[in-house]
Amino acid sequence: MALPKIDIGLTRSERLPAILLVILFVALCAAGGASRDDVLAQAVIRGFAVMAMFVQVVAGRAPELSRYRACSWLLGAMVAVAALQLVPLPPQIWTALPGRGLIASSPLGGEGWRPMNLVPDAGWNSLFSLLVPLSVLVLLSSLENRTVRRVQYLLIAVVLFSALLALLQAAGSAPENPLINGSTDDYGGMFANRNHQAVFLAIGIVVAWFWGFQRGGHWRDRRLWLAVCVVLLLSVSILVTGSRTGVILGGVAIMAGPFLARPRRGKPAARKTGIALWIGISLIIAVGVLLLSSYFGRAASLNRATTLNLDADFRLRALPTVLEIAKTYFPFGAGLGSFDPVFRSAEPFALLEPTYFNHAHNDLLETVIETGIFGPIILLTALIWLFRRMIVMFSESGENARMGRLGALIVGLVVVASVSDYPVRTPMFMVIMMVAGCWLTGSSPNRSEPDAAGSALPSSGKFL
Repeated sequence: MALPKIDIGLTRSERLPAILLVILFVALCAAGGASRDDVLAQAVIRGFAVMAMFVQVVAGRAPELSRYRACSWLLGAMVAVAALQLVPLPPQIWTALPGRGLIASSPLGGEGWRPMNLVPDAGWNSLFSLLVPLSVLVLLSSLENRTVRRVQYLLIAVVLFSALLALLQAAGSAPENPLINGSTDDYGGMFANRNHQAVFLAIGIVVAWFWGFQRGGHWRDRRLWLAVCVVLLLSVSILVTGSRTGVILGGVAIMAGPFLARPRRGKPAARKTGIALWIGISLIIAVGVLLLSSYFGRAASLNRATTLNLDADFRLRALPTVLEIAKTYFPFGAGLGSFDPVFRSAEPFALLEPTYFNHAHNDLLETVIETGIFGPIILLTALIWLFRRMIVMFSESGENARMGRLGALIVGLVVVASVSDYPVRTPMFMVIMMVAGCWLTGSSPNRSEPDAAGSALPSSGKFL
């Protein structure tokens, strides 16, 4: 007897990129949580990314990169900056660049052609790291809009995996990951850095809210209450990580999620009442989790916040030196990936410690150091585009616009986290930013598709 066919809603041409995307996310669970360039995880995940991209281009349909033009242009600009920094320059030009005086004054320092990047091997690593988001862009542009929206299910599954892995680490039952440099004592889940884990969990809270409100957000909907349970689990997991930034972002995710996730259907008065109700429930969840965690002594994040010593925080003590470095290498930058050796060359004796300062812990400032004026131009362009898209999304209804709001909230959380950390330097967050960007681009009004209610008819005031 033949087995019944299961319809998963994929066209024949979508099956290959969908399978490759799932494989890539599985690989990210094992090797997507490290930012250091000398760990085995980087080679593993880039190998999977190249494999997925090659198979799709050779055996699948041609990707429609024009559908996500903004993401393509932004990624192309990043590739261009990284590549141009690796082009050898004649000594007359190279020695005239800001910040090259120390090397130029050394024996043979002013001879030979050198790239703009002071650490070329780190520059090549930064360039190759962009293979991961490029692979995701190729796969997403090979899928239909409705399938790209379903990536939220894949994303929340990965977030839950990382949260459960962190719980196993807290229980002492999780083995060390040989692919990354993290420790199970940090409860970082699939990440080497607990702050990155906390931001990842905050993103999971947002995605859970959007999934729960997909059918309208009626209080009798079991999906919505399942989403509430997921939000509770992820909220407690954030507190266990000990990340102060994670607590702030988690609170924002809990409060903003229902407001942005609720479909804009029905009467305005009813919508306002529903939004107020769920924001109140969100506030109760946030306060309840904080009180219970504090009572049982499991709120490591709160403990670190209440015992914060600004004089002992190395990031704040190093900030004047970091600002001086940014001024020294402006406007051309020291080169992508060069922060560690550049900081050591300027590190004052008062800051010397047994541990090294591998990043500025302010990715916006580190971008200025490494790329000069070019990185901020790309970032400012992206933020202007994001602001314009948000105006459109809040004036539109339908599932595409709702997913666009989800993408905007995810990008906002990551940008705020980058003020005190460097999450986007991990492959997983590169992928998340690309997915969020595609959701934003796919929310364009001229890409209309049936919404969650299944109606293919145009909305009021529009024509077939």
